[in-house]
Amino acid sequence: MPKLWEYTAHAGNTIRKDVMEAETEKEVRTWLREQGMFPLEIKVAPKKKVDYLEKIKGAFKTPEDGRKRKVEDVKVLKKKVFIYTAVPFSGGDELKGEISAVDDRTARQLLRERSLFPTKMGPKPFYYDFLPTSSKIAEGVEQKAKKHTVEASPVDLLIERFAPKAISMKKIPIKEMVFYTQQMSTMMDAGLSVSQTLDILNGNIKHRRLLQINTDVLNKIYEGISLSEAFGEHRQFLPDVFVELISIGEQSGNMEETTARLAEYLEKTAEMQRKVKSAMSYPIALCILIGLIVLGLMLFVVPTFIKLFDEFKLDLPPTTRFLLAMSKYIQAFWWTIPLYVVGFQFLISWFMRTSVGRALWDRLEYKVPLLGKLSYKVTISRMLYNLALFIRCGVPITTTLEAVREATRNFLVAAKVEEIRLGIVQGARMATLFEASALFPPFVNHLLVAGEESGAMDDLLMKGAKYVDQEIEQAIKALTSAIEPIMTVVIAGIVLFILGSLYMPLIGLMANTGKVAG
Repeated sequence: MPKLWEYTAHAGNTIRKDVMEAETEKEVRTWLREQGMFPLEIKVAPKKKVDYLEKIKGAFKTPEDGRKRKVEDVKVLKKKVFIYTAVPFSGGDELKGEISAVDDRTARQLLRERSLFPTKMGPKPFYYDFLPTSSKIAEGVEQKAKKHTVEASPVDLLIERFAPKAISMKKIPIKEMVFYTQQMSTMMDAGLSVSQTLDILNGNIKHRRLLQINTDVLNKIYEGISLSEAFGEHRQFLPDVFVELISIGEQSGNMEETTARLAEYLEKTAEMQRKVKSAMSYPIALCILIGLIVLGLMLFVVPTFIKLFDEFKLDLPPTTRFLLAMSKYIQAFWWTIPLYVVGFQFLISWFMRTSVGRALWDRLEYKVPLLGKLSYKVTISRMLYNLALFIRCGVPITTTLEAVREATRNFLVAAKVEEIRLGIVQGARMATLFEASALFPPFVNHLLVAGEESGAMDDLLMKGAKYVDQEIEQAIKALTSAIEPIMTVVIAGIVLFILGSLYMPLIGLMANTGKVAG
């Protein structure tokens, strides 16, 4: 039976609000897209008592009345210019350019309609056109892609492919964000306004960057800018879901509950990070121990053998000569060791910021022995928590999947999430799509089926996340139990190699001396 649906949608550079009759939400979304509008919010219209007097008056409305209603329902928005970095869905190099839209979300949607996955998006600074490397207004993504593939020389393509991307700003530590959102939720729940809450938080924040952000957001609110827009200007420093949920809470008028759920999510994320770091601290400590052992042998043990070998003028094997050369180098140039370590770390960081490095890591991240499965389970756990959190806040499933996709750092996983979202738009069941993608374990897929049938999707997604968390704890225990014997064998092998290389010439000398004496 048809229902009345209230919708809010982008129509060009305007936001349109209206009511229409349809049987399902899917029909409303399909009709809006056919009309060239991008749906922002769709919900069932509340039932109202029919006022027959008003209905009769409406039948005799003049054209002026109709035009007046249309002006009230349509809000004209000014377009902005955004700088973006995007990757084609079909694969290939990153593309950079400019795009005009009324807001960040619309700009991302326009890029996705051009089969591009936006990785970075931000408002265009006033000085951008004066930079020597900046491009002018984009002539079109397709033309730019054609220029890269046709006009560019092989050398230019090679340089661009291996050119490092801009270093991303370091995000605020998750433990600071947990304290911040907990305090925000508590004060808003006590009835304080947003400005009062942020003003009080200014006196409690210790982290310098977070204090600057909070102060700037407070000033923007006094200027009349919304809370989500003010936080959105600092998106690069904040957790991925923070700005999205603040915007949802602001639109729904339920900031207290939204910030409480956000604080709970950040607390679970911080706990997961703590577990992973504690699991990685043991192998890192063992690697440092191995380095110190090798350094100590090279500085204090090997030099005593050098004098002995020089005195007897022995014919040394290749391994011994290599070991002695390493010892002499370390003794003479020990100060270069930190430079090698820092240089190697910088080289890895540079390579990971190139298109080739990022693509290679996305394909190998979950295939690394011992660590790959743990990393994949952490990604899945974060996805499940994000899904449960957004659905509990009343966000439509397609918008939820958009937020989950943008919060996923691995491009291959993000592409699968986008395929699932497009499948849902076309009318397929979410549980069937997730099962076909093989993203989640079978148990979680069964929970998704039960969630769709019972309507308790958020609760079952949370149970699935807790199930994956248990698997993560087991994976961490397996990792620590497997690393200990492996590292013991590695340490023993290194020590035996050094001692064997040193004592083999002495054993040969003693054998020759025995033959001469005999």
